[in-house]
Amino acid sequence: MKRKRLLLATALLVAGTICPLTQIKAETSRVQTLVEGMSIRQKITQMLMPDFRKWKQAGQDSETDFTEMNEEVAEAIDKYDFGGVILFAENVKQTNQTLALTQAMQEAAITNKAGNGNLPLLLTIDQEGGIVYRLGSGTALPGNMAVGATREPELARQAGEIIGRELSALGLNVDFAPVFDTNNNPHNPIIGLRSFSSDPNVVALLGVPMMQGIQEYNVAVAAKHFPGHGDTATDSHTGLPLVDKSYAELEALELLPFKAAIDNGVDMLMTAHIQYPQIEKDTVVSKKSGEKIYIPATLSDDVITGIVRNKFGYNGVVITDAMGMDAIAKNFGESEAAIMAIKAGVDIVLMPTFLRSKSDLVKIDTIINDIEQAVNEGIIPESRLNEAVTRVLTLKEKRGVLDFSLADRTLEKATASVGSDMNRDLERTIATSAVTVVKNDDTVLPFKANAGDKVLLLGAYNNELPGLELGMRRLIADGIVSKDVTFESFRYSNQTTIDELKSKIDNATHVIVISEIGRQAQLASDVWLTKIPTEVIDYANETNKKSVVMSISKPYDVANYPRAKAIVAVYGNKGMDPTEALKPDNAFGPNIPAGVEVIFDGKEHIGTLPVDVPVVENGVISETEIAYPIGHGLMYTDAIKEMNLSLPETAKVGQKFKATVTLGELNGLEKEDYDVAVKVDTTKFKIVGDKTSDTLVVHKKAMDKSPIEIELVPLLSGVHAPVLSVSVIDKQERMFTKEYEAEMIDVASNIDNTMKTSLSIPEFARVGQKFKATVTLGALNGLEKEDYDVAVKVDTTNFKIEGNETSDTLVVHKKAMDTSPVEVNVIPINNGEYAPILSVTVTDKKDNMFINEYKDEMVRVLLMDMEGVNLSLPETARVGQTFKATVTLGELNGLEKEDYDVAVKVDTTKFKIVENPAYTIVTGTTGFRSVDSDTETTVMIHKKALDVSPIEIELVPLVSGKYAPVLSVSVIDKQGRMFTNEYQDRMVSVLPMRMPAVSSTMKAPKEVQQADVSTKGKYLPKTGEQSVAIYVGLLFVGMAVLVRKKAEDK
Repeated sequence: MKRKRLLLATALLVAGTICPLTQIKAETSRVQTLVEGMSIRQKITQMLMPDFRKWKQAGQDSETDFTEMNEEVAEAIDKYDFGGVILFAENVKQTNQTLALTQAMQEAAITNKAGNGNLPLLLTIDQEGGIVYRLGSGTALPGNMAVGATREPELARQAGEIIGRELSALGLNVDFAPVFDTNNNPHNPIIGLRSFSSDPNVVALLGVPMMQGIQEYNVAVAAKHFPGHGDTATDSHTGLPLVDKSYAELEALELLPFKAAIDNGVDMLMTAHIQYPQIEKDTVVSKKSGEKIYIPATLSDDVITGIVRNKFGYNGVVITDAMGMDAIAKNFGESEAAIMAIKAGVDIVLMPTFLRSKSDLVKIDTIINDIEQAVNEGIIPESRLNEAVTRVLTLKEKRGVLDFSLADRTLEKATASVGSDMNRDLERTIATSAVTVVKNDDTVLPFKANAGDKVLLLGAYNNELPGLELGMRRLIADGIVSKDVTFESFRYSNQTTIDELKSKIDNATHVIVISEIGRQAQLASDVWLTKIPTEVIDYANETNKKSVVMSISKPYDVANYPRAKAIVAVYGNKGMDPTEALKPDNAFGPNIPAGVEVIFDGKEHIGTLPVDVPVVENGVISETEIAYPIGHGLMYTDAIKEMNLSLPETAKVGQKFKATVTLGELNGLEKEDYDVAVKVDTTKFKIVGDKTSDTLVVHKKAMDKSPIEIELVPLLSGVHAPVLSVSVIDKQERMFTKEYEAEMIDVASNIDNTMKTSLSIPEFARVGQKFKATVTLGALNGLEKEDYDVAVKVDTTNFKIEGNETSDTLVVHKKAMDTSPVEVNVIPINNGEYAPILSVTVTDKKDNMFINEYKDEMVRVLLMDMEGVNLSLPETARVGQTFKATVTLGELNGLEKEDYDVAVKVDTTKFKIVENPAYTIVTGTTGFRSVDSDTETTVMIHKKALDVSPIEIELVPLVSGKYAPVLSVSVIDKQGRMFTNEYQDRMVSVLPMRMPAVSSTMKAPKEVQQADVSTKGKYLPKTGEQSVAIYVGLLFVGMAVLVRKKAEDK
């Protein structure tokens, strides 16, 4: 055992970091007195929070849910004096049972039979609402993403108050909620619906009032999962995620909501078991794979101390996520993980091991003993324990836990609060408000069911059907739907075929089909979860049945049903007990019944998408294209009363007309200040006075009911819809949209072939070298007496107009009727075959336009000749030893008379650039339009490089292996054009650093002797970091050998 502990201590010294030595003073003398009177062991156990989710008593055959106190658990709570206990759904099934259990736990903690202390417990739970709720008889709530869809801070506060009210009544004093993660990754398997939004500002807007609502009932909250779990595609319960972002990137997105929580008095921060290699760069060897992994945030002093304490100045409790999750448990030993977490600055270690029987208590003994030994050996300073326990006890005092009395909670109070009618009514309001109408072609919604109609309800799982049925029963009970309307529910499965469903659809007048997609693989057209809803939609369309898809999970599947006429999103897939009636006793998912109510217009909805929904094509979520943007949501046609669009029946190309939008009452929203946005199809129409956008916010305070008139000019002949949609936008930036894609206008051609306009362009051109496009004008069909302008539209994706950086259209000639040619200087950007001039338009004084198109007039664009650039590198180099990369420039295809810059792009993940006054080192964007580099690559700039003297760059290898030090060499002219040669195949073999001879009397380098180890817990100074690391490592190994030898001698 001594040898095992010696090796553990050595490993922690070498692989870990020195503990922060931040001193924290107790806010009250009471807390200070308690801390001063504790033994080291008592301080350690106050920092541990186990679970008793299941328990096997002596004499029992198997584990059972731990729902009532037994002698073994009571004895363990008394003996160990834990800081707290976490409860799960297995522990909190009914109101009376839960209250009895929490009272018994506190009684065991404060009776102090074992003489180890009598501090009341932090009794904690994950009651987030939505898909993560624990109370069996409580109010489940629709979840954070549903609240995000409302964008209503007051509804967020009310949801928090429901949670706080119910937890407090049951004797639970800490809620591990809200989730402050920003879910900006559609592939995230674990956060998803638990996040408010993909916009960090929305997360902060709603997370803070929900937090405050919980705290209103003296229940502490923990914002999780710091520094952010929203941009992962790995579940930390089953793997170890990695987020490769810089601090600046995290600060702009993931950290923003957590900073808002800290600024508004959050009680605790819960950490994320995630690797952040740009924040915590230290690695350890995984117990599971034997490979190096980055130290995850939970165990990282750079995250806990560096960001939480030093950057954010947070002095509340930091608690780990459950340490039994695979991200930690499969890569670290239990004691090792606990010690690393405490060293990093964590105050409470959550679930350091699994306790399922009395025999498991030996595991907690081992963890406590190992932590105590780490303190005794100086690996963890006792001051680190003092500051952690001071925070824990300060929290207990602040939330009244230290003053706990068994008489404070009564069954009468609990029964009156938990799952109360008031709470359930608020839950219903939030859930229905959140429902988002994503699509509503042909005004399918709201459903209007008459006596004798039949509604078919289709769900993918059995637990979904009761929620669908509850929604129908509520509509009938409220008189929204006639009692003579019938409904049938049916569960489809991977065995169901469309032929089985056709007869059911034939017998129905209305069809609601649920889509529940949890991951991208399920979006494939041949997977039953997508296939059945798609086939139902197609057959309902074919037979003219009203149908709607209800998305009940993450809303990314709404883009997967292009042929659906109506789609709604409800953001929650929790079901309910099928035996429950109109007013369920047990907690249930409110989202599905809310969706049914909104589909029939039984409840008002204000929901808009809280996340961007990407395009889904062939079952694959696009990384770049958005199908429905955040904030998208439709109101029913009759919800925006008297909104009308007026268009003429016909128009002519180039001749402007008016589109008139008239607004009446906005469904009771007339007291607010709204904007109205009109979206125009600018591929076929031009908005007069606006050249940059297809959407024009045209009217402030639109409720004065005056018509909004927009002047449009047709660009193409044919039958087109000029106005695609009209949106009302409120002060919280929620958008409610009415679509007008079916409102067409017949545009007649105004192009006259007698215009005698011709275009002359060369057959070939070269990237970066300008050429002339010449437009010659003749007689313009009798219009020669007028004063005209000529506009030449250029394909600016492949060509640049000389002297014009902002527009694709250049008005190049006034009084064009003198027939002199119009010359446009065009510079190719990309090689290939393209049409540089898309059209030539003649515009008269009345804004009438006459257009000739030239999309078939192509130029073949060749690459620039860069043969005069050469790169010289050595074949080998050595880690830490400087070598030169030499760039030689000759004649650059006739460009030698100009003043050019040269940019050399270096792989600075493997090589360091030695500073030199002859050139400038720039990280990130260099100021030149085309020079693009990420934060991991440095670009070197050389001015007036064409004196043909070689450019010498000194580089220092950082790691051994075979790598390309120079990724590319670019020549950049005064106009910002860039011509590049790539050198990613030009490798240098980098050898390891030579190791110096080691003697037993070797001293650490001077830098180590002078390093300040008291500030942030790092041994290494910034200079000479790698060589110092080797010396320090050798010193530790030598120390371990000497200690072991002394132990053996004894």
